[in-house]
Amino acid sequence: MKTATINICAVRSIHFRSDASYHLSEGQHVQRSIASSPYPLLSIRQVADDIFIGNRARRVYVKNAKYGIPFLSSSDILKADLDNVKLASKKYTPDIERMSLKKGWTLISRSGTIGNCAFANAKHAQKLASEDVIRITPNDILRAGYVYAFLASKYGKKLIQRYIFGSVIQHVEPPHLKLIPVPIIDKKVMDDIHDKVMVYSSAMGKAIEYERKAITMVEQEIEKWNKH
Repeated sequence: MKTATINICAVRSIHFRSDASYHLSEGQHVQRSIASSPYPLLSIRQVADDIFIGNRARRVYVKNAKYGIPFLSSSDILKADLDNVKLASKKYTPDIERMSLKKGWTLISRSGTIGNCAFANAKHAQKLASEDVIRITPNDILRAGYVYAFLASKYGKKLIQRYIFGSVIQHVEPPHLKLIPVPIIDKKVMDDIHDKVMVYSSAMGKAIEYERKAITMVEQEIEKWNKH
């Protein structure tokens, strides 16, 4: 059995949450380790312009791409190929701009498998995402790729998951994630991490194109053979 003594200030800082699942979580251990490190810290709210979810509304889906916009679930954001997802109606989907994704954002699943992160690339851009996806829009204080890499790391994921609540349907909310501390490591290292994420983001799109071309070539050759 785990036990701990919690200062009232720690309870007050998270809106008087007092359950053991939060205060005795692995995320709390990570929080204490980061707080005692030699690195300066900034919270997610300081390194992001906004942290939000899409609007909640009844979804109307269509089959014809002419009348729909690709709509991503929290599991879809992790997929490399986003061409075969549901289409939300252009006509009956409210506040499309608020639901649209943009390149360079960090996307986090807030229900289901909570804490999975994706870095929005060109394939995500202009597609819609459900309210089960938290969007973090970067500012110029820290490089976007570094913020994503930290949140996607095992340490970042534990910090995200310590805010999980709900007995039946578990989830996290944007106000909670604003409190997550990000360590400010050596600038050259942060820049290198950012650059690697950018290369990964670009290569992911190219990889899908090459895969699709390869599959098409196979299909074309088989079709030629069938005609004989």
